[in-house]
Amino acid sequence: RHIIEPYVESEGPVVAGTDGQPAVPVTPQIEVRDFTVNHRYFIWEVTWDMIRARPLVGFGYGTYQERFAAFRDARSEEAHFQSLVWTQQEEDTSYAHNEYMHLWAESGLMGLSAFLALIGLAVWRTLYKAWRDMQPYLWAGLAMLTAMLVHSLVSYPLRLPLNGLVFWLTMGILLGFMKNMKK
Repeated sequence: RHIIEPYVESEGPVVAGTDGQPAVPVTPQIEVRDFTVNHRYFIWEVTWDMIRARPLVGFGYGTYQERFAAFRDARSEEAHFQSLVWTQQEEDTSYAHNEYMHLWAESGLMGLSAFLALIGLAVWRTLYKAWRDMQPYLWAGLAMLTAMLVHSLVSYPLRLPLNGLVFWLTMGILLGFMKNMKK
């Protein structure tokens, strides 16, 4: 059901679905009828509020959970908040379920830009070398990096120790190949 019917059409704002599940509009025409998707959209909305409050420098590394709670509570009267199940309204949200938004909220645009620049450098130089030399291990490294970065759009894989270790080791290996590149 989650794959086939996660959304239904709506003519206007709806707070609760007929089957007891929350149905909060994403747009005036679409409602989300999935607890986890609905909650994730709410987390992203609150995280955007955090980003808008301090876009350049963020709130500081490791402060997401504490700051999120304050911004979440400021939305407690909104229909989207009311449609969440009580555990989602009260639980401590430690991660934004989007690495890029999480990093932006904590370290601001400066930290996000540095992270993206490092990734961009590694990807650009590795693509150049992989294309030029046709070395399969470089393509494998790029595939691993790409999978992790795409997954980072909807989760927090870099915040999990094993995933973070694999990601940063792969980045280090790919960046290490830059030293041996012919110009």
